[in-house]
Amino acid sequence: MKFILQTFVLISTFILYSCEETSQNQTQEDEEIITSSIATELVYKGQLGGGGTEGIQKQETHVTNTEDWEALLEKMDSVNSVSENFSNTPIDFTTHTIVAVFDEVRNSGGYDVSITMESTTENQVARICYSAPGSDEIVTLAITQPFCIVKIPISETALIFNECMGI
Repeated sequence: MKFILQTFVLISTFILYSCEETSQNQTQEDEEIITSSIATELVYKGQLGGGGTEGIQKQETHVTNTEDWEALLEKMDSVNSVSENFSNTPIDFTTHTIVAVFDEVRNSGGYDVSITMESTTENQVARICYSAPGSDEIVTLAITQPFCIVKIPISETALIFNECMGI
């Protein structure tokens, strides 16, 4: 009986110390997750109306130079001149970069995409949220492709994309 009691105390002590260590490790991990907002400037948020003929697939992209930016604008303007409505342009790629997100081509209006930027100790995080119209909402019967473009300050940390649950 004494042996069983000693074994129980030994196992309990081991579990207690194991839990304390896990708790300390968890606190260290939580500190790495702490985020702050990154200041963004909205360039444009809207819809491409070419029914997909612009040739832009659903994508999340980070534009870091003038050549890639001009190529993207050329594709976007191939059917309708959407870039003439952009604000916060031209882009100085020595101080800023572009985060652009395009949803898939949709059979009606009412869809949306938004970008929220955050930073962690290791990365910049672009949180991409796609939304769809509710079943009771009235929407346009036009083929659309929602997109959002923001300008962010240059950073030495990597940019990763995280998709919000919405659609």
